[in-house]
Amino acid sequence: MKNLVLKSFIASSLLASFAFANGAFIGVDVGYNFKSEFDLSTNEISNIQKAKDKNTELGIKGGYDFDMFKVYGGYYYQTEAKDKIISNLNTKIAWKIHKLVAGADWTPNITTDLKAVIGAYVGFSRIDAEISTKIIGRNFSNYGNNNGVVYGGKIGAAYSFDEHNEVEFGVKAEKSKYSEDKADYDVNIIGAYLGYSYKF
Repeated sequence: MKNLVLKSFIASSLLASFAFANGAFIGVDVGYNFKSEFDLSTNEISNIQKAKDKNTELGIKGGYDFDMFKVYGGYYYQTEAKDKIISNLNTKIAWKIHKLVAGADWTPNITTDLKAVIGAYVGFSRIDAEISTKIIGRNFSNYGNNNGVVYGGKIGAAYSFDEHNEVEFGVKAEKSKYSEDKADYDVNIIGAYLGYSYKF
């Protein structure tokens, strides 16, 4: 009797592990942001304008696919963007962002191999920024970093080549919020992405 109970426990544990592995996935994402906007306008400083640029984004992710929806966590890196920040001076700002996010996607079937993807995510954001000014031929710069929160949403589609390989593509919008020395600022993103996932 004891052996039967032990064998049943082992069998059920292996079955649960197998079921979990069948939904688990790992993947990579690459994106292009049509707009990366550094917004200081909330501070009501009249001579500071919004800085805008384009940049790329790279990410790694892992999660679990429940068929009609999936959950995941990932690390994403937005490459440097830069623009003039004070219109009447030669003052520029450059920024890049590291993110750790958790997200959930609703993935209803469109066809057998194609699914819609509608999702949202939230997480931790760290920005590295450098402000530089050129005055009478001399360059002055100030470099710093700050921690904040990021949240966003996406809409797209996912296509499965087989039971293990899937590509996902779509558009997304997100906001990162920071506060430092009573000065609040945001970074707003609108872009497109392409991802690949391997399902176990």
